[in-house]
Amino acid sequence: MLRIILMSLIFLQLLITGSFAGESDKWNDGPYVFINDDTTFLVQYVDSDSLIQFEVSGDNSVSFQGSVYDSGNNYIVYRNHIVPKTNYTDISKLFVFSDIHGEYEFLCELLINNHVIDSSLHWSFGDGHLVVDGDVFDRGDKVNEILWMLYRLEKEAEEAGGMVHYLLGNHEIMPIQNDIRYINENYATITCSLLNKSYPELYSNQSVIGNWIRSKNVCEIINGILFVHGGMNPDFIDSGLTIDIINETMRENIDKNREEQKEDSVYYFYSGYGPVWYRGFHYEMEKYPQATEADIDKLLNFYNVEHIIVGHTVVDSVSSLYDGKIFAVNQDYTEHDEIEGMFWEDGVFYACDISGKMRKLFEKR
Repeated sequence: MLRIILMSLIFLQLLITGSFAGESDKWNDGPYVFINDDTTFLVQYVDSDSLIQFEVSGDNSVSFQGSVYDSGNNYIVYRNHIVPKTNYTDISKLFVFSDIHGEYEFLCELLINNHVIDSSLHWSFGDGHLVVDGDVFDRGDKVNEILWMLYRLEKEAEEAGGMVHYLLGNHEIMPIQNDIRYINENYATITCSLLNKSYPELYSNQSVIGNWIRSKNVCEIINGILFVHGGMNPDFIDSGLTIDIINETMRENIDKNREEQKEDSVYYFYSGYGPVWYRGFHYEMEKYPQATEADIDKLLNFYNVEHIIVGHTVVDSVSSLYDGKIFAVNQDYTEHDEIEGMFWEDGVFYACDISGKMRKLFEKR
């Protein structure tokens, strides 16, 4: 009953704030904000079967009011985005989720009930850090809503002394490189048609969100915990691939197609061996064996961390692997009709369900 009441409140809040894409047979989408020139931005929306667009002026940043289904939203967007650091220490608490794939309502419920955001969808996690361990994109029909919420929460968290870490997964990189096998059909048949743009163009480096995504890291270390979407291949040790090298290489080559990446010898980073696709912590693949505990120990030592947290590979529930050395956070929401996250505080790891109930996963002995 409590969950039904909460979902009704979230649904009402989405309507009030405008953070709701669809109404029955209508398809509302946007905003998509593009950098026109040095002084103007182009804002585009889909309103059912119509295109709505307008220009706004501003140098480094601009604000505008939502004008379609999101008339309750005030957007502040920036022309340039700073590349985050790769290592953070002395963080009081962490909340982690991954692989949300456009399931906006699930995400709102998870973050509200675990006190990361309030019922009005604003930051309430104080100086804590929220980690998005990849894969906001594809499958679901509210990818854009999640992206704009994270974009806003990033600034709200900063003002409160906290932080949002949005790490790239394979499904962030795939659309940029024109691999659109998994996008929701409404983006392809309605949004792209009305905006007269391909799906990759919606997130090009000339779009505000696309520019923001390109500033993000693939892996970061927080409180001695390494966060990466897929995993770290033990071969990285022999290659001397540090966190900075991985992030810089993937950021600099993200717009190259596969042939260009192969010519520049960077395709390894984007392949099944790389950090956004690797599944070797979970099981053996045709390309590589499952990582052994000795491999894990070498990885932890090489990156000077105590734990690694990954998404990507589906698990029944947020869980501990290799006696607390690895944590897997990609629960299959399609099977369970909910999503779990992970909370960390004072060295203790908890799995958190969508109602806010926590169960201890690991505590350092």
